Amino acid sequence: MYVAALKVSILIQGSRSLKDKRQVVRSILDTVRSRKNVSAAEVGSNDRLQVAELGFGIVNGELERVRECVDWIINFIEVNYDVDVLRSDVQWLKMEEEGSI
Repeated sequence: MYVAALKVSILIQGSRSLKDKRQVVRSILDTVRSRKNVSAAEVGSNDRLQVAELGFGIVNGELERVRECVDWIINFIEVNYDVDVLRSDVQWLKMEEEGSI
């Protein structure tokens, strides 16, 4: 089993209030969750109007599928929203198979 923890920091263009920021963040999180069946949440910069830190958890039995999902999420955010991706970090975990329960 392969697990990726993806953190994406974005600059939200034109956000002038926390309400503006929440609309963009909620749209990104809800859409990614529904299209890719991953865990997603806002994980930082809650008090900043134009910056958001988003976290995604991806799990699959095939490493290539996890990598494709990570790439898809970053590309989806860049292409579909008026935001700049400031940074993206991924932490990887491979869990070895042990005997069944």
